[in-house]
Amino acid sequence: MTKNYDAVRAYGDITSAVYVGPKGTTAPTTPTATPAVGFVEVGWLSDDGITEMHSVDSSSKRAWQGGTTVRTIKSGDSRKFKFVMLETNATTLGLVRPGSTPVTATGVTTTPVKAYLGQDIRAWIVDTIDGTIHTRKIIPAGEVVDVADIKFNSQDITAYEVTVECYATSAGVYYTELTDDVNQAVT
Repeated sequence: MTKNYDAVRAYGDITSAVYVGPKGTTAPTTPTATPAVGFVEVGWLSDDGITEMHSVDSSSKRAWQGGTTVRTIKSGDSRKFKFVMLETNATTLGLVRPGSTPVTATGVTTTPVKAYLGQDIRAWIVDTIDGTIHTRKIIPAGEVVDVADIKFNSQDITAYEVTVECYATSAGVYYTELTDDVNQAVT
């Protein structure tokens, strides 16, 4: 195989985005279709972009002879996405404060922030765009499982770093990727 400069990607076009919606919201079927009503964009993300994390729990089994690894048993697999939201809005606050229902009256929003031990599973879309190349990840069931410390100071903007755990469907699918990148086409 020869090297192909056209297959090198740098995602982060101005229209790249993360959307969230209620679990069960109909997902787009193409990499460029407008997300259905119910999906809301979380807004600006930090210049670190989006990190996809893949973790496999495994245990190496060794033979007595020389301590040679003879088998690796995989006991778990997970997919997560991490990103930093830069906007303070109802969507981002709803993700970092699940179960805390805000109420707005006469221009004042009151949010009783409380502990939340339940599940807040939602549908997600991660759009990454490089020029004319669109790559979309459709996550039918994912949940914010980690929120980093939130800093309020005069030196930087307030940001909300979250990690979204993808839950597999009954078919074992964490997410579906749609792309119009001809370099990924299977021939």
